[in-house]
Amino acid sequence: MVKGPKCKLCGKSIQIMSYDSAYVKLVKPGEAKATFVCWNCAEKKLGEKLSEITGA
Repeated sequence: MVKGPKCKLCGKSIQIMSYDSAYVKLVKPGEAKATFVCWNCAEKKLGEKLSEITGA
């Protein structure tokens, strides 16, 4: 079983240090804890903006 955080939107486990894994990590100012979103959910929610941000 994959250890690591779960996607905030779909609940899928994210393997952080894997070359096969793509995810978005969000950290609010002043907070130490991050929120993780898998790449598929990020593409669905952010669409073209995600490509602009990542340069992909």
